[in-house]
Amino acid sequence: MDYDAYVAAMQAVSKLVDEQQYDEALAGMRTLLESDLLDRDKSILCLNMAVVYDKMAKPSEVLAWYDRGMDYERNYRPHLLLEHKAGYLIAQNRQAEALAIYESLLRERSIDEAEKQRFSHNVGILRTQLGRG
Repeated sequence: MDYDAYVAAMQAVSKLVDEQQYDEALAGMRTLLESDLLDRDKSILCLNMAVVYDKMAKPSEVLAWYDRGMDYERNYRPHLLLEHKAGYLIAQNRQAEALAIYESLLRERSIDEAEKQRFSHNVGILRTQLGRG
């Protein structure tokens, strides 16, 4: 896809979201997902889809789009969507599931020290909240 066309399409989608025209915004993002965009861009589109579905109060769709985005990002940045999914689960009072995600992230060999610190911090907070401290 031509970069200028991609930027214009994303700006149009962003405007639709700002105007709370969520169905139209989702349709625009689906069109982009069906294009020849690179996986990295598609993973961000999936993250954006999850955000829009959250605004629409459709939690099962939110989680499905996080999972779909993780499939796209596996080859280059395997933690962004998974970490966002954990944050969403926390906001939904699903701390045990979020804890499992953060603990799995700590076992990853590809994390850097900043991620390790952030994940460890979140694990500590969640364990305390769950009485597992």
